[in-house]
Amino acid sequence: MDYMRSVPKHFFDLAIVDPPYGIGRSSMGEKKKWKSYNPKDWDNAPPDRKYFEELFRISKN
Repeated sequence: MDYMRSVPKHFFDLAIVDPPYGIGRSSMGEKKKWKSYNPKDWDNAPPDRKYFEELFRISKN
C-alpha cells in the first residue's frame, strides 16, 4: 500500500496482481501430494476496499 500510494495515477498500462484470498493458510501441491507451509499472517483476511481503489488508480486497465 505504501508503494502504491507513491505511484502516479494511471502509471501502469496493466496491473496483474495476486492478492491474498483471506483463507488463513498457505499450501501448495497437487491432489494427494500436498506440501503445507506455516500459516502466513498476510493471508488472514482478503484485501480491503482501499487496496482495490489504489490498484485501479495506478492502472490504466
